[in-house]
Amino acid sequence: MKPTPALSSTRAPSAGLTGFPLEYAGAAWLAYNDRVMKRLCAACVLLMAAAFLMGKDKDAEHAWKTGELRKVSETKRLIPGPERELPVSGQWGSATGVVTGMTKRLAEYVVAVGTHVFVLEEELKGKAKPVDFAPAVTIRFAVDGTGRAWFLDPSGREHKAQLAGDTFDSPTPPRR
Repeated sequence: MKPTPALSSTRAPSAGLTGFPLEYAGAAWLAYNDRVMKRLCAACVLLMAAAFLMGKDKDAEHAWKTGELRKVSETKRLIPGPERELPVSGQWGSATGVVTGMTKRLAEYVVAVGTHVFVLEEELKGKAKPVDFAPAVTIRFAVDGTGRAWFLDPSGREHKAQLAGDTFDSPTPPRR
């Protein structure tokens, strides 16, 4: 094993070609220990391949169901949060108010599969609108055990949603 030269005189092994000084952050040790560099490169390649393969084949990951879309609506919901002060100013002066949450716009989709009814909520950001479905159309959707849901719009694009509720549809309406 070759002794590592002093950091002040360290240059790349092919100093005539690059001339790049490797005098900082322990780069001299890495430049002369090629086995470590090869192992680091191999580990990086394996990690990138694993990350790429984990993102593949999402269609097999979801258990897709087909259901009849009964209703699409847009709602607003107050999401509770920590109290924070919000300064307000206007033509008559300024004041400070206390806000305890935030309002989110949600698109609500009611989907029926036989006698089972699912309510999916998709968060709308900016000027987004709910997906425009034809009346009483069948859609593909998936729900996992943690409350996450996905559905496909008419063009085949996947949308993320939350499962707001599921229930069994009663054959007769309740009495009032």
